[in-house]
Amino acid sequence: MAFRVFISYSTLDVKMVRKVDSLIKGIGAEVFFAERSIQPGQALSTEIRNAIRNTNLFILLWSKNAEASSWVPDEVGQANAHKKPILPVLLDQDATMPPTLRDLKYLDASDNAESALVKLRDSVFARIESKADSDKQTAFWLVLGLGLLLTGGK
Repeated sequence: MAFRVFISYSTLDVKMVRKVDSLIKGIGAEVFFAERSIQPGQALSTEIRNAIRNTNLFILLWSKNAEASSWVPDEVGQANAHKKPILPVLLDQDATMPPTLRDLKYLDASDNAESALVKLRDSVFARIESKADSDKQTAFWLVLGLGLLLTGGK
């Protein structure tokens, strides 16, 4: 099963979104961001809600633009409601992190975006590896349990 990443952002920050998308796809994750992932004629709210529900990691690109967006705060609320891990990336030093995320450590891309992107890639890669290990353990226990069921526990 693929590792899925949802990117929440303001459309005014799409240049950074494309960098993050390319970086994360390069390490093997599936990336959802509305501009590319939703086709014309599809319902935005439905597609976004489903993508958040099915994501393994919610990346928030937070900026003054995101702060002013009507979509981004709602997406953060949905990620929180579904208890999704959130990785905030601060794009603007003067943007104020949403109150529900102030306790989370964030990556600061406001001064050195390239350094923050490397840290982002490394963090996502570590999460992919952790999920792969967890999936292997789950598969092992399922196979063992199935074997016990088939042999009657002998």
